[in-house]
Amino acid sequence: MRKLAYNIRKELLILMRDLPGLAILFLMPLMLIIVITLTQENAMDSVNGANIDILFINHDKSTIGNLIQEGLESSNEINLVRQYKNRPLSDSMLSLLVAKGEFKAGIIIPENTSLDATQKVIADLSNLVRMGSETDETESIRGLQLLFDPAINNVVKRS
Repeated sequence: MRKLAYNIRKELLILMRDLPGLAILFLMPLMLIIVITLTQENAMDSVNGANIDILFINHDKSTIGNLIQEGLESSNEINLVRQYKNRPLSDSMLSLLVAKGEFKAGIIIPENTSLDATQKVIADLSNLVRMGSETDETESIRGLQLLFDPAINNVVKRS
């Protein structure tokens, strides 16, 4: 027990004589926390404070397409762009503008998305009613096309 107390006293004396080492021991973790916090704050500011122009084409013109359009228009951070240089957007033009980096993202809602979704739900419900008996395969719903600029920040893409 006496050796343990002696070693603890010896280490404390060495630590008290090494003030720069003592400062580093406590200040480096504090500095690390501050740097990481500031970095995360800057990343979130780039997402929260930025208005993003998104190219938007709604070929569906029905329930799902209109709901998506209304939801995006109600957002304060997103500006939907439906024309480029006073010309309506086409799918190929949208892809080209996003690939060039002129816009950060583009959304294309395919034609008959609402109809496909309705038919898929009806088919799934009828399969449930038949208790899983074999039926014809239904065509899957054509999905939304989300196009992103290759250089876009992952934080912005996820948001």
